[in-house]
Amino acid sequence: MPEELKTAFITDFEGKPLSIQGKLFLNILGPALPQRLKDEMKAHIDAGTDGSVFDEHWGTAQAVYPGEGDPGPFDEYSLAGFRTYLAEKYSEEELSRLGITDISSFNYHDFLVEGNFTERYTNAFWSNPAPLAQDYYLFLLSASNNLIEELIEFAGTYARQKGKTLIFSVNADPLYKTNVFRFYDQLDLFIYEHHWFPEIGERVRAAKSLQECQ
Repeated sequence: MPEELKTAFITDFEGKPLSIQGKLFLNILGPALPQRLKDEMKAHIDAGTDGSVFDEHWGTAQAVYPGEGDPGPFDEYSLAGFRTYLAEKYSEEELSRLGITDISSFNYHDFLVEGNFTERYTNAFWSNPAPLAQDYYLFLLSASNNLIEELIEFAGTYARQKGKTLIFSVNADPLYKTNVFRFYDQLDLFIYEHHWFPEIGERVRAAKSLQECQ
């Protein structure tokens, strides 16, 4: 693994690295992974690639699901971004009703631990969500979307500078459309592998329901 990615992982409640599919779960919300992806995209374009496929398009939001270890993400970039998200979404009065007296120092990890909400966050994320858990999920999904949009724009611009046109695809059902990701209109085709797995549909329905309530 490149040196700059060795500390670019997502962490769980105890600060331990999370894994996904047997590999270190790297965080697209930090600076190291997006820069590495941009560098690799440039190298592939220079080598003559015709396009890019995005897999695991949930991005960092996927870390809320229990898998290999406890769920997360509780790294500094996710927590800092969530503070900004809450400050922009809610007024001071609304934040106070949610139990947040000082948004500038708010730490969602500590909020969950000190409020004894870790069990609900870990094992009842959708059925009995911890306070602010679904806001956290929506933030993570939106922030991951932002980075993927940025990567598509970056690669497309670089390719055009080289006189090339790229095809962009995602491993997803086209029926997800904007209910799950916003970069739908930036894609040329879909490569979908998950229709055999019912739990994927449950996640999509949950995400769609949350976003329709916004």
